[in-house]
Amino acid sequence: MKKHFTLFFVISSLFCRAQLSVQNDAYIYVNDTFIFVEDDVNLDDVNSTLYLRNEGQLLQGNGVTGNTGNGELSVYQQGTVNKWTYNFWCSPIGQANGSNTNGDFNITQLKQPFSNLVSNDFNFVSSDDGNNLANPIEISNRWIYTYQQSAEYGDWNYVGNINDIIPGLGFTMKGTSGNPVVGQTVDFRGKPNNGLIINGVRDTEFTLVGNPYPSAMDAAAFIHHPLNVTIINGVLYYWEQRTDIESHVLSNYIGGYAEYTIDATGAVETFVPAVFFTYDANGDPLPLPPPGEFGSKTAKRYIPVGQGFMVEGSAPFGFVRTTNDMRVFEKESSGNSYFFRNSHNSEQIDEIVYNEYGLNIVPDDYKRFRLNVDFSVSGNEYTRQLLMNFHDSATTNFDYGLEVKRSENLSTDAYWNQDGIPYSVQALQFNEDLIIPITLQIEEVQPVKIRLFDAQNFVENQPIYVFDTE
Repeated sequence: MKKHFTLFFVISSLFCRAQLSVQNDAYIYVNDTFIFVEDDVNLDDVNSTLYLRNEGQLLQGNGVTGNTGNGELSVYQQGTVNKWTYNFWCSPIGQANGSNTNGDFNITQLKQPFSNLVSNDFNFVSSDDGNNLANPIEISNRWIYTYQQSAEYGDWNYVGNINDIIPGLGFTMKGTSGNPVVGQTVDFRGKPNNGLIINGVRDTEFTLVGNPYPSAMDAAAFIHHPLNVTIINGVLYYWEQRTDIESHVLSNYIGGYAEYTIDATGAVETFVPAVFFTYDANGDPLPLPPPGEFGSKTAKRYIPVGQGFMVEGSAPFGFVRTTNDMRVFEKESSGNSYFFRNSHNSEQIDEIVYNEYGLNIVPDDYKRFRLNVDFSVSGNEYTRQLLMNFHDSATTNFDYGLEVKRSENLSTDAYWNQDGIPYSVQALQFNEDLIIPITLQIEEVQPVKIRLFDAQNFVENQPIYVFDTE
């Protein structure tokens, strides 16, 4: 007789100090909370299942045994785009591989939720469009790619629903609906990722990675891991794309990368929104058709399950690392962890405080301001936002966790210039007589508007001038 083992967690969380083993067709149901396992999770048999529901999460400690078994962890995430636009993803699970190491992920491990316990296969199709009205729901396999150690648009690597993806590597996938956007919920099913996960990076080149665990991940711990500090530039680049452009043609895409970093204390977040570009056939950015705008989505400290993002290498070659020490229990519904989406919540979590715009209110020993620089090129309008941090710890060199190197530039653009490198965010020590160079790169004669925004911790009558040197 098979034994059914069912646990419902509604209020309290469960700590397993050694290991967690689920056998036969038993299952554990974690609802709206977390389960912590110090060492390994063994989902022994094919029908042994660990369900994470209503933002339930699995955290693991520093045991070295590794997860095993032929069963499945099941965790949901909801996309935020339609059938014309991309989300960046990263799988929290892999395939059962007969060992205690993390297994590669295959897109067919994404399932369509039917009930709290049952999910069905998606139908992966070779046509351009996904379709959430079909039964089963159709997801286009034409838009599933990875990106590793490159700065060239042509180096996106096609994966589809055939090739596997190594642990920790992110991937792109388009949604299933038209407009308005109906984010497709997917069920990741497989062996839960655990422990050290590494992905190769190279100087000045980008790699699409993400949160590889079935729990939230602390961006501060990831960015400031002692080895990551030496091989990435400390910035997470989040893709955002306009959803009202009904086209799969590259030159019609309108999107860009939002940029995020955080200081070592975890209290000072630095985020600038995506500037929406359109792209030519080679993937090079061009100005928007009117009306121009910048992105509306927000990244915060705690990276949710399934979220992918770009990192840029800063060493000739190395490996960016994720570890169990970076895993935290943080729900998206708390307002402090987002699958890159719209947010204007005013919240406080730990030492991070946000204003009504969802922007970090910095501690009293910091100052900051933003400049919104508005351009109009041949009737095309767009805004570049720049941010300036002030703190006594700032240096004349690159200040990791406080400064952001630009991910892409237009022929007409604005940036802080440090050692000939464009910056979206710069950090300096403050004094009232400081003169800060700002570069306005202008392709043609046009009006340029510079607007001050989000000035923090200045005395009330502190003037901030724009001085034209020519």
